[in-house]
Amino acid sequence: MGPSRGKMLLSRILDYVQEEEENMQTSLIIESNGSGKERLEDLLQDGWTVSSITANHGKSYNDFLVILEK
Repeated sequence: MGPSRGKMLLSRILDYVQEEEENMQTSLIIESNGSGKERLEDLLQDGWTVSSITANHGKSYNDFLVILEK
């Protein structure tokens, strides 16, 4: 599975988990091109806090999985 398909699958899984969580957790991916940064800023302004950040370093990209909780 290539990086693009893997990211799409991970994004779909995270969207599902986000909808199913009852303990006020959410997640998002910040891509190397900055995509997702605005959503992160919005969540932080809404009172969410970052509980973990996981870096995914590939050959041509650096993405971050960010888990937040409220």
